[in-house]
Amino acid sequence: MSWHDGLIISPNSLRNLDAIHKSLPHSTIIAGPLGIGTLAITRQLARSITSDTMTIGHDDQTIKVSDVRDISSYAKTKVASSRIIIIDDADRMTRSAQNAFLKMLEEPVSNAHFILTTHSPQSLLPTVRSRCQEVFLSPVDLAQTIKLIDSLGEISQSARSQISFVATGLPAEITRLSTDKSYLEQVSGDIDSVRTLLQGSLYDKIKLIQSYKDSRAKSIELLESSSLVIRRLLVSQPKTELVNRLEGMITASERIKLGGNVRLQLLHAATLN
Repeated sequence: MSWHDGLIISPNSLRNLDAIHKSLPHSTIIAGPLGIGTLAITRQLARSITSDTMTIGHDDQTIKVSDVRDISSYAKTKVASSRIIIIDDADRMTRSAQNAFLKMLEEPVSNAHFILTTHSPQSLLPTVRSRCQEVFLSPVDLAQTIKLIDSLGEISQSARSQISFVATGLPAEITRLSTDKSYLEQVSGDIDSVRTLLQGSLYDKIKLIQSYKDSRAKSIELLESSSLVIRRLLVSQPKTELVNRLEGMITASERIKLGGNVRLQLLHAATLN
């Protein structure tokens, strides 16, 4: 058995993770797009190395200086074997917390290793990143995506199409959408609108915009959902066209928030190439 049994990981990412597994650095950043499964992969990697692990930050709350102090106390407790501290969504550390964590990195404790997971490594202080070895998890390929969906039981063709549209290459998101019907229903309500805004004919786009023009909040939500889909596409398809469309979506959303004309901003975002 290998440490990654049961996980869906791209070949390039797996090679880098295998290197980490063989020789774990004092501090590591494991980054990747939302839905790739950074926490699940990190936890399985850590547990295959030692049973002495600790995870903080998996509660959608800001990680404060007090949390870093708790980490420090745990890391300094003397033990015979290695221990691994996982900081999930490490970019949620406040600046003060990151500076406190930096001091820990500058004064390493023997047998203590840190793994930071993040979907936004650029939000971490450069001084923190410079003291960590970084591994980026790239999306899995289409064959792996199809195989994963096939393995998750009977899924209607409609659901498969929706899941593929928003989550191709992202194993954790594919699994959640395929196994959590309420979550799929929640997401699917937006998928058709996002697909039309991004890929529909001009007539369909204008018809969609007419249905959103009287709701500023829903229009912003549509633009943000579309931006998320484009960000995911950019990971595997770094095209100038997609970058331009993403910038257009973000600009339109910001202008609507500032009171701009909803219809005009949606039309601008929908027709930008």
